[in-house]
Amino acid sequence: LFINCNQIIFEILIDKREMNRFDVCIIAAGEGSRLRSEGIKISKPLIKINGEMMIARLFHVLEKYNPSAVHCIINEESYDLKSYLDQYEFKFPFHLTVKSTESSFHSFYELSKHVRSDHFLLATTDSIFDEGEFEKFVKTYFEQKDNIDAKRKELALKAFAHTAHYDSVIYSRLWSRWKPNTFPDYWGLAFEKISDLRYGENPHQRGALYGRFDPAPSSLANAEKLWGKELSYNNLLDSNNALSIVRDFQKPCVTIVKHINPCGVAIGETIEEAWHTAYSSDPMSAFGGIVAFNRELSAEIAQGMRKIFLEVIIAPSVAPEALDILKKKKDRRIIVTGPLEPHVKGWDFKNIEGGLLLQDKDNARVTREQLKVVTERTPTKSEYEAMLFGANLLKRVRSNTILFTNSIQTVGIGAGQMSRVDAVKIAGEKSRGRSSGCAMASDAFFPFRDGIDVAHEFGITAVIQAGGSVRDQEVIDAANEHNMTMVFSGTRAFWH
Repeated sequence: LFINCNQIIFEILIDKREMNRFDVCIIAAGEGSRLRSEGIKISKPLIKINGEMMIARLFHVLEKYNPSAVHCIINEESYDLKSYLDQYEFKFPFHLTVKSTESSFHSFYELSKHVRSDHFLLATTDSIFDEGEFEKFVKTYFEQKDNIDAKRKELALKAFAHTAHYDSVIYSRLWSRWKPNTFPDYWGLAFEKISDLRYGENPHQRGALYGRFDPAPSSLANAEKLWGKELSYNNLLDSNNALSIVRDFQKPCVTIVKHINPCGVAIGETIEEAWHTAYSSDPMSAFGGIVAFNRELSAEIAQGMRKIFLEVIIAPSVAPEALDILKKKKDRRIIVTGPLEPHVKGWDFKNIEGGLLLQDKDNARVTREQLKVVTERTPTKSEYEAMLFGANLLKRVRSNTILFTNSIQTVGIGAGQMSRVDAVKIAGEKSRGRSSGCAMASDAFFPFRDGIDVAHEFGITAVIQAGGSVRDQEVIDAANEHNMTMVFSGTRAFWH
């Protein structure tokens, strides 16, 4: 048993002088002299670089890497690992603290490949053993040495998981630094389990939440729950899209999401104004939804929520008075993220049978400068504002998507339809007679003029779409017939 000893381990081992009866050697630093004075066999540290044990460093990749205990049982006897380690030494530049400095290290992982797995146990007290487990393991090892096979296998799994995480962190970081804007040859981001979930999307499916080693600022996986039950799998999916939506806007913004699609989105001069406008977009669909804010949630808003059933409330922060009001509903989840940062570059990935699809995150913004007017009538200022509001929301709604919007809110949302004209009809029905003079945004081109004809029946006066259909002229002609204005953005916004 090889141990790099720290204070906690010293206090455990000092009462285990009988360990000398076994083939045990302690490799110690710091507390080692105290152990030696107690008559316990001790060796010098294996490898010193800059005066510190490098074995311990292998298991602390990010900001914290305190010396840890390393336990190796090789063929059930003590073993001089120095010469063994030296055989597999190699240098590798990496960013130990995810900064620009480079360090070299000895690969204990390489060593593990050359030791019979059924006689090998590798663990660190800081990262492998749960609280209180090390003392229990020591007692088991010395008191029931013949019955620790199951524990050894459990620790071996933890050890190899730790080294796999370690390798993945280094590879991911180096690739992003050395080959930016390219797809990696191997995809294996390091995720660590945060918690098990009650179930997955449905009760017959298992579910768990994992966190990245380098989470983006104010990310959902690292958010703090102030109140309520644990988040479910579906709560997390819906909450993630809700957060993505309010991040997209600099002005105070509120969205209510149901089954991953928004049923109301609004901006305002104040967050209170945005809340009232978003909720008025579709109060019926908001029942049981997830609501997200990009500003602090105030007591005024909390008071207005008292009689509304909402599953989850997410905000950068919640005013103390608002929290007191919201806590009167015991099952409502209240989540705070901290100040919301803008979207950052990253990857989006989806599982397919036997593989994985990887793409850039869709953080594209549609601007007025890129719009091309294709009809006889040019848009008014308010029509431009309404079209841009809708165009920059399309990527957060399942395709095929049609949005009816004014300059500050969604009026009708037609989401996830197989036929684009059906999406237009649903958006019109959802608008409940409020769409006259509004703009229509489409996540892709119109393949036929029927979508324009139906939109005209609901009073739509302006249309923004990607363009690019072989029947573009037919669609433009329909808009001109109805005295509608139409612009091409050149940007498709599918989301599947």
